[in-house]
Amino acid sequence: MLAYACTGALAVVVLIAAAMAYLSPTERELKALRAERQMLLADMDRLRKAGAGLEVAQCTHQGRPRTCVRVDAQSPRFEGGYLLVPAR
Repeated sequence: MLAYACTGALAVVVLIAAAMAYLSPTERELKALRAERQMLLADMDRLRKAGAGLEVAQCTHQGRPRTCVRVDAQSPRFEGGYLLVPAR
C-alpha cells in the first residue's frame, strides 16, 4: 500500500514539474521579450524628447495586456498607416 502511495505522489510531482517546464518561457523567449521592451521604451523616450505629447496606457487586446498610445483620431493618415503624433 505504501508503495502505491509513494508511486502516486511521485507521479503527481512529475506531472507538476512537466507542466511548469512546458508553461514557463525559455531563456531565449525571455531575452527576446526584454529586447523588445527596451526597444519600445527607447522609442517612447525618443518621441518624448522630440516633443510628442503621448499618453501611454495598458490596454487589453484579445485577452492579452498590451501597451497602447493615444493619438488624435482626426490626424491625417500617411502611407504605411502612420499618423501624426500630437504636440505637447
